[in-house]
Amino acid sequence: MTLEQINETLTKELEAIKVEAASAVAKLGDTEKLLAEATAAVVALDTLKAEHAETLKALEEATAKVAALEAATAPAAAQAAAVVAACGVDPAAISPEAPEAPAAAKEATVLDRWQALPVGSKERAAFFKANKTAIHAALMGR
Repeated sequence: MTLEQINETLTKELEAIKVEAASAVAKLGDTEKLLAEATAAVVALDTLKAEHAETLKALEEATAKVAALEAATAPAAAQAAAVVAACGVDPAAISPEAPEAPAAAKEATVLDRWQALPVGSKERAAFFKANKTAIHAALMGR
């Protein structure tokens, strides 16, 4: 091989190495950008973890307070039942659980709804026709 051929081969190889180096530098820049984005994501995740920990702590405190209130309520209910039983009344008979609304109150709501409709309107006339008995009963009870 001649000196010129060796020089030409080395020049081509040097150019190829320069192209590879430029490509590697570009990839390094991309990698640095990805690393910066990943670092920002980790910081955001750490922030969320801290906020979640505070929320979880507050939830645990609230749960403990609710448990303490429920524990205090049970003895109070037992005491109330004992007092009612001492008076000769069955505690279940005066239980506050879902009492039935009196019929008069139901009728009054029908009357109130009828009176709320505009006088002379078709809606009021139709409502009266559909609920005539309940409206009369409510008016007679007043």
